[in-house]
Amino acid sequence: MEVEKLVEVLTACVNPVPEVRRQAEAMLEAEQEREGFCVSLFRILTSGQISHAPRLLSSILLKNLVTRHWSPVQFVGKKKRKDAPRAMTDAEKAFLRENILQACLACPDHIQRQLYPVLRKVAYTDYPSHMPNLVPQVIEHLQKTTVAAEMCSLLRIISHVMAVFEYCMQGDRRLPLHRVIIEAFPLLLQLLQKMNQTDGLEASAVAKEVVRIFHRATSFRISDPLLENPEVGAQWLTEVIKVIARPLPAGQPEDVDQRAEWAPWKARKWAMHVLCCMCERCGDLEKIQKRINRAKKEGEAPQLALFQFAQMWYTKFRHTFIDLCYKLLMTSSQEWYHPRMVQTAMECLSLAAKRDADWEILKPHALTLLQKALFPCTWFSADDRDLWEEDSVDFMRQEFDEESSKYSTKKTAMFTLIRIIEDRDSCALPYFQFLFQTFSSVGDQKNAACIREGVMYNFGSLSAEARMTAGLNLIQLVTDVLFPMVTAHEPYLAARALWALGHYFDVKLSQEQLGTVLKTVLSQFENAAFPVRVSAALCLGGFIQRGEDCVEPLRPLLSALLEAYLKMLSEFESEALVSALEMLVYMFRKDIGPHAAALVKRLCEQIVHLFRECSQEDGTVVQASYATLRALRTVLGSVGRSEAVWPQINEILIPLLSQEFLKEDGLYVDYYDDFVKLVTYMTYYTPVFQPVFWELAQICINAFYSHTIDSMEDIVPIIDNLISREPSMFISNPALQKMVLDLALKGFASPEDQDTTDACKLVEIVMLVLPGQADQFVGPLLTGILAAMKPKGVSRGTREMLVTAQSAIMIYNVQGYLQLLASKNLIKSALAWNLKNLSALRNPYSKKMAVVGLSCLFD
Repeated sequence: MEVEKLVEVLTACVNPVPEVRRQAEAMLEAEQEREGFCVSLFRILTSGQISHAPRLLSSILLKNLVTRHWSPVQFVGKKKRKDAPRAMTDAEKAFLRENILQACLACPDHIQRQLYPVLRKVAYTDYPSHMPNLVPQVIEHLQKTTVAAEMCSLLRIISHVMAVFEYCMQGDRRLPLHRVIIEAFPLLLQLLQKMNQTDGLEASAVAKEVVRIFHRATSFRISDPLLENPEVGAQWLTEVIKVIARPLPAGQPEDVDQRAEWAPWKARKWAMHVLCCMCERCGDLEKIQKRINRAKKEGEAPQLALFQFAQMWYTKFRHTFIDLCYKLLMTSSQEWYHPRMVQTAMECLSLAAKRDADWEILKPHALTLLQKALFPCTWFSADDRDLWEEDSVDFMRQEFDEESSKYSTKKTAMFTLIRIIEDRDSCALPYFQFLFQTFSSVGDQKNAACIREGVMYNFGSLSAEARMTAGLNLIQLVTDVLFPMVTAHEPYLAARALWALGHYFDVKLSQEQLGTVLKTVLSQFENAAFPVRVSAALCLGGFIQRGEDCVEPLRPLLSALLEAYLKMLSEFESEALVSALEMLVYMFRKDIGPHAAALVKRLCEQIVHLFRECSQEDGTVVQASYATLRALRTVLGSVGRSEAVWPQINEILIPLLSQEFLKEDGLYVDYYDDFVKLVTYMTYYTPVFQPVFWELAQICINAFYSHTIDSMEDIVPIIDNLISREPSMFISNPALQKMVLDLALKGFASPEDQDTTDACKLVEIVMLVLPGQADQFVGPLLTGILAAMKPKGVSRGTREMLVTAQSAIMIYNVQGYLQLLASKNLIKSALAWNLKNLSALRNPYSKKMAVVGLSCLFD
């Protein structure tokens, strides 16, 4: 297709008429396999005479085309793929290699962003072998230009080339990164030095790109060319620190989100990341020395260059960086910093508190840091209030979402507080006394409620440390601080008080005090604010762990409590909330029978909701799924042998297990353990056997075969339950017999001791549960056992199980056992092996089986 015609087709792709758009898209789809199509797209996107839409579309198409066709997978093993895409010709590749650099420089920013993935794909396979002059050409352009925008474009090209090899381990795949450092870094250091001496926004933008490039050379591991020259590394680090220290240019945006994207702040952010990497990798000389000694002892090459580089950091920059982090945090409440800078500073100081040498620098300022810098970050903020008022359910999700902690200054501050108080217990009592004093002295000032909420957040998060702090009155904490706030007028105070109170459920209270606490917590189940109700449920889940003194008063309310928990779960997917429900079920396990069927139904509905309507890539959803399945198992275990309930439970559970756990390619592997445990409960406790149980067992076995589950240990109890409960069905069904036999033989053939052990258990089940009815199993199973006896290095436990399995066959049919050994001329060696390994028998049951089995030889 000619370029002019292709421009018309691309223009038609954004036509508002659907039919015209569909026809154009079909024409483009047909063109993609044509040789030269990528060249036509390239000419369109680099042409300044063509309008915006076709150029942008051509850049997107080129990106997708190169991703798919540059180096496609043509073979799977030795078989050629039928659906393999066409590989680009050498002429097409040569054209793109020769022109990609100029295109990245000449095109507008929005097209450049589409070309960078093209550059990365090309560099991954062809740099430096087919593109040895790529970086020298970029350096040449950098030396000639004085325009900041052009400098940034050139620097981004270097950055994207480095990104391809940034996370490669040491070896040939990392050599291209070393080449870029050797060729480009001398000029980049000079450029950064110049930018640090130049005022203005453009200088900050260039500095940002240079620092980001340096970060790529040091983030995953400090690259060899830098390690080999610590003095040059010191020059780099000096300039990186200057990036943080230099004054901000005029024109800082008022909007906080725009400010976070402003070039000077992004430059400072990347500089902090670089220094944090250095702090992590070079801050502990003792640890590096131990690594070197271990490498020498094991005959490996020691990392002496890293030690020398770390010495440079330790002597020249360590103290400076700790002071920088401290000062940044101390001023962060008065002036704005990029949130990632603040979080990085917190993480580095928590690391410094762990190291003795760094702690000596930090120790004189530690309490000031905790009280004046970190504590204010944990208050109830304006953003918290906005989210609470806008969507209280989402507020609770943020509270319990572990992923959000990576981007939350509040959670990072709390993590830092916990780490410092854990590592340096001398700070614990003074900090807790400070919290008590702050709570009582805050008075009626404007933000008093927010500060009190922060105090309770600290007490709840630091509950483990509080218990271990001598001199801290926990009863006073519960009665004077937390409990009075449970009924606070501001709902966020009540919610935080309930959450924190649940962490101190085991504090010794009088019966009267405990009754008052329970009554007040229960009253908050009716609160209008959803977070307060959830916090009350979590708090109660803690207190019922105390035992009968809490369980007995709640027994008449069990039905209402279960309903309240289930209603909250339908609105809020939370592992903590499910765990509280699980604890409630466990503590009332003797009373759960009348509620079991309804509870199972609601939990199954929750599981279906999580599987169908929520993303299983969301960590919070996955944790909630695990917790809900665990609660379901707790319910089944509590019901036990209550025969009247099981027919209803089976009616609910069987569709869940046979449908919702299955995807197109089989079982949800992440939930395999939960699946087999639920099936085990059903097959063991249910009073009426159902043929569908064998279908569920087959699903377990298929998952074991297809997803390389670690072992078949969990499947064996299911098989045991099924054969023991309904032996006639098993004996009359050849397919079921084959299924169990194949599973046992696979276990014997496995190199894993655990699989062999499980196969031996299957032998025992079949031989002992089916006397006189399992002749067809004797030959194959004994053959499997004999094969498993041959390898050297079989563990003592496995040898014990192999002896026990042979004993089971002897008990079943000793003549058949001897005949098969005789046919293989193995009677003497097999019996000798058994006698030799009698000393391996530790289990009384195994000893008894061996005695009975051997005695059968004399019948």
